Amino acid sequence: MQKRTNDQLFVLVKRDQIQKLTDVLTGKEVMSIYTMALKIVDHFRLDRNLLTPVLSPALNEPAPRPSHTRFDLYKTEKELNLFPHPFEESLNIIEKQTHNKQKGI
Repeated sequence: MQKRTNDQLFVLVKRDQIQKLTDVLTGKEVMSIYTMALKIVDHFRLDRNLLTPVLSPALNEPAPRPSHTRFDLYKTEKELNLFPHPFEESLNIIEKQTHNKQKGI
């Protein structure tokens, strides 16, 4: 098994964190993880230069990953009557919750 460098582990950890965030935010919109990361950075007025696009082959993962992932929300909507918010609206909700938590609300 190949030993990973600290840089590779950092990228994998960040990718996993972004993936967890996308699990919360995913609605009907389809976008790459990089595009999603750009939207997050822009929304929270962070430095875009901190993001570097990485192609899947550069990660040397054992299984290839799709460039776009989309979840089937049929059961969520029809059986649970839950409708995910659009991406930008989700960012607004997270920002408000974070602001309220900082204020102790």
